[in-house]
Amino acid sequence: MASKKTILIIEQELNLANGLKAILEKEGYRVAAGAHYSRLGNTESGQAPDLVILDIYMPQEFGLNILRKVKAGYPSLPVIAMSVYSHSLSRDEIKRFGGDELIIKPFEIEYLKMRIEELLAGSKPR
Repeated sequence: MASKKTILIIEQELNLANGLKAILEKEGYRVAAGAHYSRLGNTESGQAPDLVILDIYMPQEFGLNILRKVKAGYPSLPVIAMSVYSHSLSRDEIKRFGGDELIIKPFEIEYLKMRIEELLAGSKPR
């Protein structure tokens, strides 16, 4: 049996982070949730996660800066960026910063789960 994949959620909205955590744990993932990227190497398994879900608009630091830092330390780590502002960022901009996907809130959970599976399987971004 393959080991569980670990997902780190960096999200300022506690309710959303906890809701995503519960949903993804039911899908069989190990999930760590927090509001700061310092949790990157501090997951339950003690190693880097297999995928990061990152809110682009964080209160302490702009998410694109966090995305740059994550990709500098872990260049092959898949990152799904999330934002409530569909007009201020494009998928191309996210990809330029190293992200693999931009999902606009509110979103369909089934689409998020599909993209997580694709990215963890190594599929090319759409």
